[in-house]
Amino acid sequence: MGIIPLAIKPASRFDLTLNMTNNGGSATPRYIVRSNPNNGDPLDNNISGLNFHFDDEFITDAPVPIVYDKPGLYGIDVMGFDVNDYGSTSEEYHFNASAWEHIPVIVVDPSEEQMLYFNIRDSYLLNGAASTTVGVRKQAYFNDEIIWQEDIGKGGDGWEYIAVDLDQTFIKNSIKTDGSPNILSFSIFVEAGLDDYDFRGLNVWIDDIYMKKFGSATGDNLIKDGSIEISRPEDLGTTSQLDKNWFEKSTPASPAGGAGDVSIAISDRKSGAHSLALTIPSSGSYGIVAAEVISVGTQINFTDLLSCYDYWTPEYHESLPNGGYSKVGFEPFLFPVTMTTYTKEKFYVGSSFTIGNSETLTFTGCDLVFEPGVEITIENGGTLIINADVNNPITRSHLFSCDEMWKGIIVEDGGILNIDGFITGSGLRNCKISDAETAIYCPGNSSGTDVPTLTLMAVDFSNNLISIGAENVDLGIADIVGCNFNATSGMLTKIPHEGVYPQNHIKLENVSEFLIGTGTSINLLNEFSGVQMGIFAKESSLIVNGSEFDNLINYSVSPPQKGIGINAQNGSSNPICTLEVSSRFRNLHRGIVTRGNIDVNIHNCVYFRDIDETAISINGLGNTNTINISDNLIERTNIGIRVSGSRLYSVTISTNVLDNSDFLETNSGSFHNTGITVQKWSSSLFATDVEIFDNIITDCRIGIHANNVSAINIGTDAAGTLSAGNTIEFDKTTFPLNDFHQGIWLQNCAGAKVANNSVFNSTENEDLNFRGLDIETSADCFLNCNTINKIGVGINIFDNCGTTKLRSNTLSNFFTGVWLNGPNGASIDVDQGDAASQESWGNVWNWLAPPSLKVDGSLLGSSLSKINWYHEGADASINSLSPRPWNANIVQPEPVTSTSGSLCTSFFRTTPNRQDNFGPVVGDSATYSESEDLSRYLASQNSYIAMKNDSTIIYRSDSLDTDFESFFLRMDSSNVGKFQKVRELSDNWPDSAKVINYSIADSNDIEYNLKTFNSLYFDKLIDGTAINLTDSTFLEGILSGSYLTDGESFYYAAAVQFREMHPTSYSARIGTNIHSITLEQTPILTNSIKIFPNPAKSIIKVEVSDADDKIILVELYASLGNLILSKSCNTTLYEMDVQSYKEGIYKIRVFTKSGYSDTKSFSIVR
Repeated sequence: MGIIPLAIKPASRFDLTLNMTNNGGSATPRYIVRSNPNNGDPLDNNISGLNFHFDDEFITDAPVPIVYDKPGLYGIDVMGFDVNDYGSTSEEYHFNASAWEHIPVIVVDPSEEQMLYFNIRDSYLLNGAASTTVGVRKQAYFNDEIIWQEDIGKGGDGWEYIAVDLDQTFIKNSIKTDGSPNILSFSIFVEAGLDDYDFRGLNVWIDDIYMKKFGSATGDNLIKDGSIEISRPEDLGTTSQLDKNWFEKSTPASPAGGAGDVSIAISDRKSGAHSLALTIPSSGSYGIVAAEVISVGTQINFTDLLSCYDYWTPEYHESLPNGGYSKVGFEPFLFPVTMTTYTKEKFYVGSSFTIGNSETLTFTGCDLVFEPGVEITIENGGTLIINADVNNPITRSHLFSCDEMWKGIIVEDGGILNIDGFITGSGLRNCKISDAETAIYCPGNSSGTDVPTLTLMAVDFSNNLISIGAENVDLGIADIVGCNFNATSGMLTKIPHEGVYPQNHIKLENVSEFLIGTGTSINLLNEFSGVQMGIFAKESSLIVNGSEFDNLINYSVSPPQKGIGINAQNGSSNPICTLEVSSRFRNLHRGIVTRGNIDVNIHNCVYFRDIDETAISINGLGNTNTINISDNLIERTNIGIRVSGSRLYSVTISTNVLDNSDFLETNSGSFHNTGITVQKWSSSLFATDVEIFDNIITDCRIGIHANNVSAINIGTDAAGTLSAGNTIEFDKTTFPLNDFHQGIWLQNCAGAKVANNSVFNSTENEDLNFRGLDIETSADCFLNCNTINKIGVGINIFDNCGTTKLRSNTLSNFFTGVWLNGPNGASIDVDQGDAASQESWGNVWNWLAPPSLKVDGSLLGSSLSKINWYHEGADASINSLSPRPWNANIVQPEPVTSTSGSLCTSFFRTTPNRQDNFGPVVGDSATYSESEDLSRYLASQNSYIAMKNDSTIIYRSDSLDTDFESFFLRMDSSNVGKFQKVRELSDNWPDSAKVINYSIADSNDIEYNLKTFNSLYFDKLIDGTAINLTDSTFLEGILSGSYLTDGESFYYAAAVQFREMHPTSYSARIGTNIHSITLEQTPILTNSIKIFPNPAKSIIKVEVSDADDKIILVELYASLGNLILSKSCNTTLYEMDVQSYKEGIYKIRVFTKSGYSDTKSFSIVR
């Protein structure tokens, strides 16, 4: 059963048809129905022992005829149950039943307008005889006017149905049209001198409250939560939280027996699960002065209560052409308009008008209500001034509409708009614009000779489709300070946008400069709330300071999710746009999002707090923008900072504080709980001056991550002269961890400098998935002067890391100090120290005890190689400078007497030991235990690239030069060399790179994947074109493998798909592989399984290529890795019916009798 929105006329019969779902198919359903009508007088007894009034409850299995004869809001409550007894014994009873479902019903009398209906009930205890004049009254107020009251001695014991006519002069005179809140409230009033002899406490309940929106055919309710079913007890607001559905209107008085209580209660209700409850306890004295002791209220949008005729009803007379009358004190704004100053006036504006050159129109403390479609145009040289009247009493200005939305104010180039709602000491926004399609619109023109002037101070923008819109214009001299941008109703309630959720408060397109929050200094922030995006900027430059983006909501998805603070997009290569932000962000899905050609400077933001997805997300696509993110506080955020693109240039992330110590994780997707991630998704070599330094990161699962960012600088600058390491702190006490935790994690980041960083945990541990530095397939890195304490693995080196150098790192309280990890081992420079000067690099291991090892793992490509590790002091485990103990025979200790100086800023590349580092590959003597052919290919490729970058590896003026040169030339003329040329050309000459890539005839899976990825990059990714399902299937296919099987395209695919991919780890001590936690980490034996058709529609077939082998197990997984189906079989061809599954990307994992296993991706498309 579900909620059915229903609007009917009084006395109309309708049939309620009910059904139960998920009932097992054998149920015999029955329904308890409570229609809760108001067809008769209140009853004097309680039908229910729970003090709950259930009028006309019945049980049925057929459609239910229901009639309501009075207008108002009702609720049908239904419970479904199965009459069958599922107990296993005669003494045991077991029935299945649903939860109670509440179905709201609005009964609308089309002839009635401006009425209030509600239901109220009281309960109290008398000491004396019953009386109809106890001296305690239930009351209803509109603003400060009592619109209904009744002594608790009257009205009987049951629920009372109350109708109040709001079309009364004294009520309409109480309506505040100046933008101040209009409040409907319910209260308890106690006469003076009463005590517990008169009554011993009181409960009053109010439920099913209805006020019709004027002219609404469907009877829309102006009460935001009239059924009291949206709000929960914890949702009740305080006296200052007027944006809540219901709030305490005033602080409860405090009689001797204790203060009263306002609540959203379950103790009694007319229908549904909740009602409003006002409670005062028994007291020896309720007060010596008669007073309202407790009240609850809700805001009403008065503009939906009144019609245009309430503001002005014209009556034409020949002697009085502008005759007529108003029910709320308005007068017609006369035409032609007299350009002057109007003070404390209330005008009904029936037509559009223009303020021309040299004309000035001023409204001071005025209310202006506009007919539908009316607009004000300020031409070049014209001036419109709107402000509050500061003379006692202070009078606000409010511009709004009746019946339908008005157009708003158009400020043409050269026009001047000045709205000043700031009054010193008031703390309020004393000017308001509401119900406009675009409250302020700057259309711009082609000349560019004049610009509009906007001065907006302390303005309340409420329930506009767009508050500020601009295009083709320069707003660099705008002064927008202390404004509030809100959508109190969430959904717009006026034609022509009735039922629409506003998307943006400020919308800019092709605006050369926009300034908000900077200028005249007042003690108010700009505040954005209630819509999907605070600011949306397309191909525009803007500066956003002194603003707060809080509780933005995206209603376009179900259920609604939090919104985005600032979204800036620029798909143009020229001009470069700029975004500078210094503001506050809270309770959002994302804080700041940019995409495209935008220079970004995000600095000194007071906070990003409680962000569900990403606080700062920068996607530069293929542009070379300057990005600075510094001095920001980021707290309780799933991902703090995310920077991505195919080209990264001048990226600085520094002096930020990222603190997730109180973060409650609700997201388990890729990079959940990550501080900083920088990712590049092309095979180009372009990544210049990417610097991450001097950040403090607390309790993020991943502190700093980078993928495909060559020469990245972490803890230093591009010049290598800065010593400003990042501090990364964990507080993990329970092991083993259920997910990877890494201080700094690099993937395919050749030439990275990682220096001066501190990574530490509060508790010692032996968890191999807990790593201080995790350097994965990143050649020739510099790891200098890092301090790592109480982390399971101090430094993890995975697979090919070339001639990576470890200098003056301090590792303490570890299980594994340095881990050479990978399916075939890992590589670092075989000379860890200066072989020429015989000096060490001063690494320190503060070793615990066995089984802890200072160095573990194996060397890539040869079981005969050893690391020449230079160290001071004795070759002994008690010597903190010695690498002993290590695993097996991977270290050759080299005791020396001195240590090199200036190690923290030493990023020079010493001439590598050519023979030991590259000789086994050049001489083809390296051995590999996993995927030997592909491993040899990758080793040759990596050695060639190293020689390409450093010709001294080839030429040493000795007899081996010929061998090395021959190897280099052979690689240079092969596909390996062609792919390198593609990398070199792809940034500045992409068309040439594309031609070369197309000409390559791939010879293995690694080359096929790289060639195909490059084509995808040149065709789509380079300019931000969206990829399609076929592209995603290809990328997911790569991600079902590994670097060993797919080469560097594995890392590119991971970046494009924003996938967190961890390889399988290998430890000789444990004797087995330590597999990662995600499905994608399983090593795959390629070309043994094929699946077809792909994409599939209803059937997917799986075939093993070896006719002598058999498929014994097939597993189907969703794209996120969760197992959907597992089937055993014994066949060479297996068919799976997938017609019941939704469209999307899936994975099939296949096991064969011979031991082969393979994972393939496919898509279902219909």
